[in-house]
Amino acid sequence: MRIGGIDEPRFLAAFLRELRATRERIGPRTVTSIFIGGGTPSLMQPATVGGILDEIGRLWAVAPDAEVTLEANPSSVEAGRFRGYRSAGVNRVSLGVQALRDADLKQLGRLHTVAEAKAAVGIASATFERFSFDLI
Repeated sequence: MRIGGIDEPRFLAAFLRELRATRERIGPRTVTSIFIGGGTPSLMQPATVGGILDEIGRLWAVAPDAEVTLEANPSSVEAGRFRGYRSAGVNRVSLGVQALRDADLKQLGRLHTVAEAKAAVGIASATFERFSFDLI
C-alpha cells in the first residue's frame, strides 16, 4: 500500500534490514523502551508498525513492562488506526498538539485546529491507558 507517496512494503523491508544490521552491530540487549517518532509515523498502517515491533521482539528481549510509544499529529488521528496500533503492541501515544489557540497553531504552521487537537486527545485517552501531548 502506498501512503503519501511511500511504498509501505518497501519501507518496512528497508527498516527490517536496518534493525538486523543494528542487531549485528550491538548484539543482544533487553529493550525497555521503544519510541517511533519523527515526522508522522501515525501515517503508517498498523500492520507496518506491527511488523517493526515484531522484528524488534525477534531480535532482542523486550521487557514485559517496556513502554512502546508512537508519535502522532492530531491531524492524522483516527480511532480505528489507533486501535490497530494498540493491537500491534503500541501502549502509549504522544500527540504533537503544540498549542491550544488556533492563531498560535497557524503561526506555528500546524495543520490541525484546536478542535481537532482536543478530539485527538479524546481518541488517545479512550484507546490507550498512557498518552501525552506536547505544548510549546
